[in-house]
Amino acid sequence: MKCPRCQHENRAGAKFCEQCAAALARFCINCGGPLPETAKFCPACAHPVTTSPERDTPPIGAGAAPSGPTAEGERRQATVLFADISGYTSLCAAMDAEQVQAC
Repeated sequence: MKCPRCQHENRAGAKFCEQCAAALARFCINCGGPLPETAKFCPACAHPVTTSPERDTPPIGAGAAPSGPTAEGERRQATVLFADISGYTSLCAAMDAEQVQAC
């Protein structure tokens, strides 16, 4: 298999490039599933396959080390929950930290 980063021809079955240690298997950046070499869309989630090699690494949590940030950035959804006990914030502002912790 040819390395997507350095173009070195590796032995069949190799998981990492013998020259630059890049991952040879491609993974979906959306679901982390393995991608066939000729896939244009992920067979598991139908997400379009990117052509840049540095983006074809598994996402965080899919069993591989995270790659560095890309030049174009990454858009993610986040949910933030803020809860405040009635009057707790104003009570904490009026007291020392030791007094708040003792309560």
